[in-house]
Amino acid sequence: MNLDKFYAWSLITLGIFVAFILIAIWVKIHKAQTSESKEDKKVYDYGLLWLSCAILFWVLSGIWILAKGLDPSALRDSIYIGVKSYISTFNNAFFLLSLPYFDHGPEKLNLIQNDKRWTQTIIIISFFICAVTTMLVIFDHSRRFILLPEGIYAIITILAIGIALIKTFYHRGFKIIIIFTCISIVIMIITQILEVKIAFSNEPTQDPGWILKYLHLISKVSIMTILLALAMSWVEVEAKRPKSTEMSINVIGIKGNKGSVQITVPPDLVDHYAEFNRAPFEYLLKFLVRRITGEDTVNAWLSIKDDLFDSTNIRRILNEFKSKDTQLLRTELFDNDRRGNYRIRIAPDNIEINIENLLQFPQFHGLLNELRSHSRFKERFKNK
Repeated sequence: MNLDKFYAWSLITLGIFVAFILIAIWVKIHKAQTSESKEDKKVYDYGLLWLSCAILFWVLSGIWILAKGLDPSALRDSIYIGVKSYISTFNNAFFLLSLPYFDHGPEKLNLIQNDKRWTQTIIIISFFICAVTTMLVIFDHSRRFILLPEGIYAIITILAIGIALIKTFYHRGFKIIIIFTCISIVIMIITQILEVKIAFSNEPTQDPGWILKYLHLISKVSIMTILLALAMSWVEVEAKRPKSTEMSINVIGIKGNKGSVQITVPPDLVDHYAEFNRAPFEYLLKFLVRRITGEDTVNAWLSIKDDLFDSTNIRRILNEFKSKDTQLLRTELFDNDRRGNYRIRIAPDNIEINIENLLQFPQFHGLLNELRSHSRFKERFKNK
């Protein structure tokens, strides 16, 4: 077996195994997430699915190498190089589609995971790169520039996914995996640069040699292994995430210039106290009031589009709870339907608000009026 066939078969076999393992994990957790929701609003977390599709395009790349490898002269053919570039382009596209679903990825993207604009942007960019590649296949008889558009796209994708992986493993406590992730990302970037450099050389059709193919294989295998580790860390996060009925929160009220909040979370079930600045306190109160009045319906959710909040507001709320003995994760305190809508995860019956204290401050009157007709709070509004 020559090196091309070994490389191709390795991609195909490992890629199929890893892709379908990731899909199996995604199906299992996706069912659990959707069944947990009592109302019609479902959770749409396609991150792991898009990563699986990206790996399947590596499998398709291996199949293409085997198919064209039957004719050794075809390996240096412009059409062969062009199709290989198309496959790689859509591999990059699926990696970028998964980017917003990383819990610790880019915050702006994290809030618009299923926003059509992001999907449309990636599709347009990918087809534009394919169109440019096609033009180069037709008109670039030297074959030196065919790989350039996809190569630039790949490097940008690698850097973006690399940063998201590093941040995710860091926040989940898998710091050893960060080292291997960095090594894999560096190797992938080096292979992309070398491939483009060879194309620009005086002999762009020369065989890149076993070293480059070995680096390609090592980088892809290591990334597939890292994605398996990512999936397992997601399983751990979901397993440790407390149920909504296991948490409780009590808004004690305003003391001085601070909002005082008490929260109880598993596993220790000890009361933790936090002093909030006014801005994050008001946003937390808005989430809590909406959760109480909306209960388990779609009305309990706040939309980043309609309710005018962004990632900064959520981060501020989480930072106010941060202390030496407790640090809430976004996935523990908030539900996210992956369509730009958030709600507090704590069950409505476990939310207590000191109405008497907050009514002393006019800026809260409009928000608290939403609770006037609620059975748990209407008695407290008498004579107010």
